[in-house]
Amino acid sequence: MTIEDYYDICGDDYEYHDDFNNKYVKNVNNDDITLSVSNDKKLNVNKINYVMKHKVKKRLFKITVNGKSVVVTEDHSLVVLRGNELKKIIPKYVMSGDIFINI
Repeated sequence: MTIEDYYDICGDDYEYHDDFNNKYVKNVNNDDITLSVSNDKKLNVNKINYVMKHKVKKRLFKITVNGKSVVVTEDHSLVVLRGNELKKIIPKYVMSGDIFINI
């Protein structure tokens, strides 16, 4: 499921935060979970606390891995496995050979 689809099914109750760059934050009132990867490269299960969207006018990058795509802004943080190390990068620094976490 995309984040946009998840945001849409969370209902119409949101808070607008102008002081946080036009963000629209929705609380999640259930036990939904997501997967993440820790610094020691272990898979973790985490409860989703909220979901947000915001309007921006930035350059967009489309990243496709194994037939699945995501569109992110130019300053969005990405985590890749480069060598044997997890690296936090922005889209313009993605290199051939970087491994994205794909579950």
